[in-house]
Amino acid sequence: MLKKTCPYCNKNSYSATLNGIWICPHCQKDISDVPTNSHIINLEKKLVDLVQKHQDKSSQELEEALRKAFAEAGVPGDEVWIKLLVKFRDSAQQITEKSTVTYIMYEPCNKI
Repeated sequence: MLKKTCPYCNKNSYSATLNGIWICPHCQKDISDVPTNSHIINLEKKLVDLVQKHQDKSSQELEEALRKAFAEAGVPGDEVWIKLLVKFRDSAQQITEKSTVTYIMYEPCNKI
């Protein structure tokens, strides 16, 4: 499911496809040119894959791969998240699904 936040009314709009014109259901404005959250979903999948693929690599190699993934996605690679993902991997916990990284990235730090 794709999500856009309308810049006119600041409310969320959801769709299963990017085809056609996207009209905000709240204020009826055309938000077709507003970016979706798909870049975040793609980044989450890439981060999970990187952590899994780097199980036997050094922390430094994983950090470099994570920085590259953030840069390629056009998202600033916040060092706190990079260190947290490396620490998570180093604690021998297995990341098996995207929701694990979503939880790490979007929940307040005091819940981790």
